[in-house]
This record gives sequence, C-alpha cells and structure tokens, in this order.
Amino acid sequence: MDKVYKKDPMDRNIVTIFKGDDIDEFKEGVSDMIKYYKKLLIKKDDKYYLRKGTLLYHGTTNYPFIGGSQSTGNRAAMTFFGLDMEIAVWYIYEMIMNQKHYTARIIKSKITGEKLLERNGYLYVFKLKEDIPTEIIEKIYQNPKGTKVCKNKRLTCIHPQVSYRGDSFNEEVGTKIHTEVTLFMETYKDSLELIRSYLIDGEKLHKNHKDIEYDVRDSIIREYNEPVKRDDKVNYEEFNRIFSDNFVCEYCDFRGSFDIVLEHEKTCSFRRKGSSKKNNKRSKRNNIMNFLDFLKDKKKKKKKNTKRKKRKNTMRNKTRRNKRKNTKRKNTKKR
Repeated sequence: MDKVYKKDPMDRNIVTIFKGDDIDEFKEGVSDMIKYYKKLLIKKDDKYYLRKGTLLYHGTTNYPFIGGSQSTGNRAAMTFFGLDMEIAVWYIYEMIMNQKHYTARIIKSKITGEKLLERNGYLYVFKLKEDIPTEIIEKIYQNPKGTKVCKNKRLTCIHPQVSYRGDSFNEEVGTKIHTEVTLFMETYKDSLELIRSYLIDGEKLHKNHKDIEYDVRDSIIREYNEPVKRDDKVNYEEFNRIFSDNFVCEYCDFRGSFDIVLEHEKTCSFRRKGSSKKNNKRSKRNNIMNFLDFLKDKKKKKKKNTKRKKRKNTMRNKTRRNKRKNTKRKNTKKR
C-alpha cells in the first residue's frame, strides 16, 4: 500500500472502542487490504488457505532462529511473520531501540563496559511447503495475541499491520499498511522451509528510519548461514553513539542523547502537569531515566548529608574548643 498514515491506529477514542472500529483514517486502506487478501488466498469449502510457495519473513535480533516470543524466549508462543520484507526488517529496528528500556543491562554495561546490547539483527525467509488454513482479521487495531481465533494453534492469522520505526509509533515519519501473519511453529514447523538468513545492519536502519521510501534491502550486510551467532554486540557507550538521537523525553517530544534527555526531563514543563500527549499514547515509564535519576538524587543526598554531618562536627568541635577556652579563663581569673 502506497498511502502514508501519520496516526497510530491504536490511538482510538471512546466511540471507536465502543463500536469495535478502526479509526477513520485507516478504514478505507484496511478495507482495500482485506479485498486483496481474499484474492491472494485460496478458498476451499468456505475456508481460506495461505497458498503453497508463499514467502514469509521473520525479523529478530536472535540467531539461530528459535520462533515463538522474542521478548520471553518462549518457543511455544505465537510467531510473527511479515508477508512483505519491509515490516519484518523494521521490527528488527523496533527490537533494537526497545533496548533503551533495559535498565539493568544498561546500568551494568555503563559500570563494566561489557558488550550487552544488540546493534544488528537477522532476517529469516521461509517458504510454505503446503497450503495452510488461515483466518483473516479485518481490523488493524486487533492484536492476534488477544484474538481468540488466532490463539488456536491449528490456525494461522493474516491481518493488516503498521511498522513503528522505533520503540513507539513514529508520527513524524508515518507508516504504510503492511501485512502480518501469525502462527505456532510447533504446529507448522514441517510446513515451513527456511530458505535464506540475512544479517541486517541496525545502524543503517537508524540512519534511514525517517525516510518512508527507504529500501530495506539496502540494510542487508550479507547472507548469513553460520552455525553460531557472530559477536556483534556493543556496550552502552557504543550503543549511545550509534542510536543517540532517538532518545525521547518521557513527558514531551524533546529528543537528544541519553544524558541530554535525562537532564531535560528534570525541568520539563510537562512533568509538573503530570500528563502529556505522549503519556496518553504510551503509559509505560522510561525505567532507565527513572533509575539513573534516582541514583543521582541519592548520590546528591548522600553528599549533602556528608556535608551537613561535617558542618555539624565542625560546629561541635568549635563549641568544645570555646568551652575549654572559657573554662581556662575562669581558672586564670580565680588564681
């Protein structure tokens, strides 16, 4: 789909939530995509099937391919694929940028300098060896994880989807409508043939994530078929250097390096109001910012308490010296 949308499809109001509708901006595009699916799929006995020979793309930072949930590592969970390469590759970038919220990992890397953060990803290309039953999900806001029919391990689901181009929806750049396919690998592992694996350059994605027409094929470093994953992780400092401009204030749209955004948050006017446009869209807090802020405040308090204690001891010693002097004077007068 060529049209670019600048709104997050999940940003629905009370009326659309009550009706179970997509927001108006997406209705026509989603309707056109559903019509396309019905031409693309095979229909047998009133049931749709994703046809043999279809290519499915899976993007991740994991190697080798494990399937299932990328966040929890549960191989038995639902696996997400793109019917086009673009959404799968931008999902790799989303996973890379989500590392900004890995508090413990960033703190540890800052202290030890260890390489704990991914800078690249992997794109897997699968080919269907047979027709498989598929359910069409007709709303773009619906998440297959929360859709009853998609939880059926014997079925696959196909539905319209958008790419975020970061750890949250990028309204500045917008998105086109893509297609996502979900299935359970434990059910369909024999129906899928892995035909290609590619190493994807996260830095190239970062440099071009604001270009809606960027060809994700240009982010491919090379075909990758080695038995083990290469050591291409980076420490916090290197990660910050590569992806620094994408740190965003939790309360507004101020952007900059990690340390600059951290300082900005302390005086951000939206912080005092307790809410903002961004907070309404994304409820989760930036744990890294909070934790480091807490550590800095704690350090300041400790330093302040140390100074206070030192001042108190100085005053106490001064009082004792004055007391001794006064006592000495009295004794001298008596003599």
